[in-house]
Amino acid sequence: MKKRLGFLLAAALTVTTAFIAAAEEDVTGEWYTNFYGMPITLTLDESGEYTMEMEVVGEEEEEPENGTWEFDGEAVIMDKGGEAEMSLAYDGETLYAEMDGMEMVFSRDPEAAAGFVPAEIRTDAAIEEFAGDWTGTELSAFGMTAPLEMMEVEKVELGIKENLVSFTMAGGFMFGEWELSDLEGELKDGTLNFTVPAADEYSEDTEWSARLHEDGMLSLAVTMMEEEIVFYMEPAEKAAE
Repeated sequence: MKKRLGFLLAAALTVTTAFIAAAEEDVTGEWYTNFYGMPITLTLDESGEYTMEMEVVGEEEEEPENGTWEFDGEAVIMDKGGEAEMSLAYDGETLYAEMDGMEMVFSRDPEAAAGFVPAEIRTDAAIEEFAGDWTGTELSAFGMTAPLEMMEVEKVELGIKENLVSFTMAGGFMFGEWELSDLEGELKDGTLNFTVPAADEYSEDTEWSARLHEDGMLSLAVTMMEEEIVFYMEPAEKAAE
């Protein structure tokens, strides 16, 4: 009896060890995500070292981060015991972390690094196609693309009728509060351009450009502080769904 029990325990231990090893092997390799417009590739080496590479659009190439990792059967723990320790929960298919309300989900699929990719811009759009009310949903600036609230922008709204534009923004510290109507727009090569007058003697007029995309989305672009800022917008009735 004792010999049989010992054999069963030894067999169980072997199976358990093999399971853990297999689980560890499952998480090695390359993982991909897009963190608010920034593609990230995480490589977990079998040696227990990792490399994390981040691509910031329009910026110089970032130096990859390096460190150590280990797997406890439920999560990948990076730089354990250090100031930069981070845990990525593993569900068999993805690695997941939440930091200060921001989610980061890594996938094996390289396309996961693409993130939000706007459809092609139309150059043949007629003025009638711009007509209606539009609501901002995403903001692209400083190499990042994120929902408006992540950029501390409460709302961006356009109302377009013929060549007249109504423009409303509650944009916090960076963009300020604007509520303007009957701004005259000019259509050229499918782009509707209009000028937002300076709010006071310390600021300047800004030139805005609205474009339609193949998927029906509208993008509204402006250059501030030598940085192009783009608001992606949907028809107001669709954004309210």
